Amino acid sequence: SSGINAEYGIAAITKLKTECQVLKIKGDMVSALVKSEEINYYKKKNNFSWRKSAYWYLLPNMSVLMLNFVAVRGLTQLPYQPLVDTSFLWVPHLTTGDPYFILPACNAITQLQEQEQSVETMRK
Repeated sequence: SSGINAEYGIAAITKLKTECQVLKIKGDMVSALVKSEEINYYKKKNNFSWRKSAYWYLLPNMSVLMLNFVAVRGLTQLPYQPLVDTSFLWVPHLTTGDPYFILPACNAITQLQEQEQSVETMRK
């Protein structure tokens, strides 16, 4: 499915969940249960997955993060003596970039975990 369909699916399910919550607040549990079943039916009918739709939001974020990484990596070529004299774990001195791309990989994994947690929050 495309990003537009994913956005529409999230909007439709969010609307249905809001209606369900309003019914629960009013104390109409039978109608809330019917609305909950309607949400489940909508998900099955449209083959909707929170995980699949979340990646459409993750991809632009990851491209921006990688662009930032490349820009900062270019700044490491500037000759600044305190950075040349300082090392950090596997990086011999701070004017060189991360030679093993460990930091961007950690950043990507962290972003993915944050995205998964936000999807879990949206499901509730």
